[in-house]
Amino acid sequence: MATTAAQTYRARQGGVLTVFTYGGKIITFAAQIGHVSPAFVGDGSQNIQPIDEPYTVQIIVPVAAGPGTLTLGLYDLFGKDASGNKIWDRLGASIAGSSLNNPYGSTTSNNQSTSLAIGSGPFAGLVDIVDIAIKQAQLDPTQTQVVKYIRPLPTYGQPSTPYSEEYHNCVITDVKDGETIQVGTLSITKQITIQYTYMSRNNVTSQAFALRDAAL
Repeated sequence: MATTAAQTYRARQGGVLTVFTYGGKIITFAAQIGHVSPAFVGDGSQNIQPIDEPYTVQIIVPVAAGPGTLTLGLYDLFGKDASGNKIWDRLGASIAGSSLNNPYGSTTSNNQSTSLAIGSGPFAGLVDIVDIAIKQAQLDPTQTQVVKYIRPLPTYGQPSTPYSEEYHNCVITDVKDGETIQVGTLSITKQITIQYTYMSRNNVTSQAFALRDAAL
């Protein structure tokens, strides 16, 4: 029987099969992560239309893009310390027994996850966004890089290959640490905004860098 398109391709599922890392460590207890990809700089495009032409003769776009934006919506957690933990404490922190294949931590004999055993990241113990700005200026870029891993399910018995997007030169540009509590509030999410200068896919970078270097 011939292979059909439906047997070769399947619609991508987002939840569970998508994992984000910060500084090489799983971003834990994320309720949502939004991504706005880079857009052309300036107005984005320009129409070239001489006064004697009835239609546009050319559309010009810049060979340059601005930054991209990642928005992390993270669950606020109770910590072992009675004072609690801030959402930025666990950025770049490891989970007990975690890996990209098993991001939720090792399992015990009764198959219960130990994912609550979260370590301390480079921002642990910082008070506010000013402290974050000071600290991230001291970090190596690899400690703040964000990577998205997509791990497709096997398709009709055929293995699928994970792939990735890498976001480079990441900078935390905003933290929304405020909250509104009501009697029926069941969970609390807070937001961290990260901007990056450029992205690569499966560690393949844009042709723009080769064009730039060839001109030097």
